[in-house]
Amino acid sequence: MCSFVRYYIPSMPEYTFFLGSHPRLSELEITKVLGNRCRVETVAAPLPLCVAKCEADIPENLFDRLGGTDRVSIILGRQPQPWDAGTLLEKLSPLPKKWMLGLGTPDDRLKLNSLAFELKSGAQEQGSKLKFVLPKGNGAELNAAQVIFNRLDQAPNAELVLVPSAQEWWALKTIWIQDIRAYEIRDTARPARSGEVGMLPPKLAQIMINVAVGDAAEATIFDPFCGMGTTLQEGQLMGYHMIGSDNNKKMVEATQVNLAWLAEHFDVSSDPVPKVFLHDAQQAFPKEMIGTVDAVVAEPHLGPPLRSPAFAKASAGRPLLQKLGTLYIQAFRNFLPVLETEGKVVFIFPAFAQKRGQDFVLFPEGILDAIEKLGYRRVHPFGSRQELLYARPDAWVGRELTLWKKK
Repeated sequence: MCSFVRYYIPSMPEYTFFLGSHPRLSELEITKVLGNRCRVETVAAPLPLCVAKCEADIPENLFDRLGGTDRVSIILGRQPQPWDAGTLLEKLSPLPKKWMLGLGTPDDRLKLNSLAFELKSGAQEQGSKLKFVLPKGNGAELNAAQVIFNRLDQAPNAELVLVPSAQEWWALKTIWIQDIRAYEIRDTARPARSGEVGMLPPKLAQIMINVAVGDAAEATIFDPFCGMGTTLQEGQLMGYHMIGSDNNKKMVEATQVNLAWLAEHFDVSSDPVPKVFLHDAQQAFPKEMIGTVDAVVAEPHLGPPLRSPAFAKASAGRPLLQKLGTLYIQAFRNFLPVLETEGKVVFIFPAFAQKRGQDFVLFPEGILDAIEKLGYRRVHPFGSRQELLYARPDAWVGRELTLWKKK
């Protein structure tokens, strides 16, 4: 008896995005960057995924700017039952003479070892020499290091992730993987670093920039709390005109050192050199900046480093909240003149953990309401503020991403 297999042939390019450690932030970023060219949908699957149905192929250099996406795949096929070796080899044909295949799945009903040996045997019958790579430990898919080391994102090699979704099984073929080495270099190898200053992760800086300007080819972005210059470096690598300031002379100097280092180690030769100057965001910005900024993207001072939940309690943390609230309101007041007519602000507010990495208390809603009254419209991409919270597992202070538009 023959069994019917329904293959899925897309009418337009479809991409699957594997979302990072903070899926809602990743989803928001993808929507902002691809919204003008693709229809983005969240998928109900064991892995956090977004599918983008696009009118045309997406250039690979656009993937490089996505801080919240681990890997990008194309949908090789869909069918109602789990994939077997014979069907997968048909989808991968014609087979190369010699190649390497990575396999992954979040569903333990698929025995990857058995499937891999069946694929190897089937490929051999077709005169193709196949080696395979499987996830380490209990991982659902190969980690980025395995994909990059084995060049599984480069032909003739391939990586497949087999994912159940609704009543179907998807075969996803990886076409891009996040370059973890480049992020590590940009995060830890810079000459100016400080353990006393909360270092903005480069991936989060990318997300913030993308949420602010989407897929705009050109934009002027201002970071008035530039610190060590992470936002400036990521924006420059993305080709934007970056401006930065800080009220601490040492931070301004550190940013300048790090940007000089960036120019030596990464290709930024065609991009404008970011302007960095000493300035307190609680004071009016230079007149020549009025009406010139498309977006303010900033992580301000979030308070002193915490090693306990003392400031998570309202009674103990009230002086800190009042001090930070005054700073933030005044800074937003000074952003208004420099922003263009429809300028945007992506701003980080601190959130304080009741337990290490858990139960985060968000910044008082009253402060955000006061900022809105200055002349902004707060954008709520999702129903809950908690959904835009970025925090490491052991953090006492998290980061809440907020998006504002000038009225």
